[in-house]
Amino acid sequence: MGKEQCRQVEFEGALIEYRLIRKPVKNINLRIKQVQDVVVSANERVSAVRVDAFVLSKGPWILKILARLQCQPVLSPMPAKMTKDEKRACSQSFQAVLDRMIPHFEPFGVAMPALKIRCMKSRWGSCAYKQGAITLNSRLLQAPEACLEYVVAHELAHFIHPDHSSHFYSLLSHVMPDYKARKKLLESQGRML
Repeated sequence: MGKEQCRQVEFEGALIEYRLIRKPVKNINLRIKQVQDVVVSANERVSAVRVDAFVLSKGPWILKILARLQCQPVLSPMPAKMTKDEKRACSQSFQAVLDRMIPHFEPFGVAMPALKIRCMKSRWGSCAYKQGAITLNSRLLQAPEACLEYVVAHELAHFIHPDHSSHFYSLLSHVMPDYKARKKLLESQGRML
């Protein structure tokens, strides 16, 4: 991790606090974490004044995102290593949803996949279609069941279309007509850090 500095700028009367992290990056990068943490990474050669100007130029967007995050429920942190009880609860809950969803995909030749569970930072799920397995993020245990069903359906659809083509979304829409609403609900629960 590069050098880190806490900075702030004022945009239209609102104070924007951010963490500046010096990294060997080409561009100035800005991201906002679920915990309303504004993080900017920039090369050592970029002056702090220029970074402040960059943050100010993004002021309307930053304030909009921060306001939205204040209204959203945040998934409580889940440790990377789960207890046996948490693993059991995840396994039972996720397998029950998989058991309910698989009949929708069996007519397309999809067999029951192996289910893996782990805490992932940037994904809700993944599909290893060649290995016949799906992996679900343990944090889905805290999300509404409609969201878990959406992620399971999404991963099962990858056994037929291992991409995000129009055919993939057509299949997903056929199996789960309200998948867009479920996806939106999942996004409203907060992205993982």
